[in-house]
Amino acid sequence: MKKSFTLIELLVVIAIIAILAAMLLPALNKARSKALNTGCVNNLKQIGTAVQMYGNDYDSYLPYNGGSGTNYWINTMLDKGYLPTITEKVGSAIHVMGVFRCPKDVTRISILTSYGLSAHLINLKIGQYNQPGARYLIGDSSDPSMNPWSADGPAPLNKRYLYRHDGPVSGATMLYMDAHVEWFQTYIQPSSAADHPGKVAWSVP
Repeated sequence: MKKSFTLIELLVVIAIIAILAAMLLPALNKARSKALNTGCVNNLKQIGTAVQMYGNDYDSYLPYNGGSGTNYWINTMLDKGYLPTITEKVGSAIHVMGVFRCPKDVTRISILTSYGLSAHLINLKIGQYNQPGARYLIGDSSDPSMNPWSADGPAPLNKRYLYRHDGPVSGATMLYMDAHVEWFQTYIQPSSAADHPGKVAWSVP
C-alpha cells in the first residue's frame, strides 16, 4: 500500500524549503548586484577607450560638452561614431541605451545617459591635467553634465553624481582621466570643491 505524506510532513518540507531559500536569497542578491556593478564598470571602460580615441583624432581635446540640448558629450560621441547608437522607446521618449546606460539605472531620469562628464573639464586637452589618475572624468549621474558645485554652493541634486551601487555602503562608479575606473563610497556632500575629500578630482589644471 502506497503511503502518502501527512499534513505535518508536508509542512515540515515546506518549512525546510523556506529556510533554505532564506539562506540562499541574500547570496543570490549579492551576486546579482555585483554582476550589475561589473556591467557599469565595463560600460565606463568602453566609454574611456572611445574618449581616448576621440582625443587622438582631435588634438587631445575632450569631447565637447556644451551642457544643453544636443550639445552634450554623448551627442558628440554618437554623432561622430565613436560608440554605437542603441535606443529604446519608453513611452513617447527615445532613451539612449547600450554602454551609455548603467545596469542599475532603473529610474532613467535622463533619456540620454546614466553618466555625466564633469562640467569642470570643458574645452580642455587631456594632456593639460596633472594627476590624471585622481581626476574624475565621467561617472554615475542623472545629468550628462555633472557639476557638484555652483557659485552659490552645492549644485542641484540632478547635477550631481549618483550613488547607485550597493556594497557595505552605497557608492558610485567613476571613470578617471587616465582611463581607469573605480568605485567610491558615499560621503556627505561638501559645500565646495575645496572641502571635497578628493578635491583634486574636481579642480581645473
